[in-house]
Amino acid sequence: MLRSIEPLVMAILFVVWVGIGPFAGVLALEVHSIAALGKLFSEQIESIDTGPVEAITAVGANPIQVVVFGVLPQVILPFLALSFYRWDINVRISTIIGFVGGGGIGFLLQ
Repeated sequence: MLRSIEPLVMAILFVVWVGIGPFAGVLALEVHSIAALGKLFSEQIESIDTGPVEAITAVGANPIQVVVFGVLPQVILPFLALSFYRWDINVRISTIIGFVGGGGIGFLLQ
């Protein structure tokens, strides 16, 4: 549900709830980014190769070792790429959010 609402609409709602200023814009971007990254991160974890995980489990590794040596090496680069992509999206949308009272450079441009 949170991913279906645009950050601009969330910014308007947060401006009503917490007032005009940068805090409303940060809340809007934060909520939308957490929802979007949660979906993308879970898809990356679901698509890992199970071979290394099974091999590490077969030699008697505990669950923490399975995650550190079997899962993390497969997902760390996609996680970084998705995080940088989301950061780029947030930088672009922050200007628009400023026009509705979310603070930042868009508020000054208005």
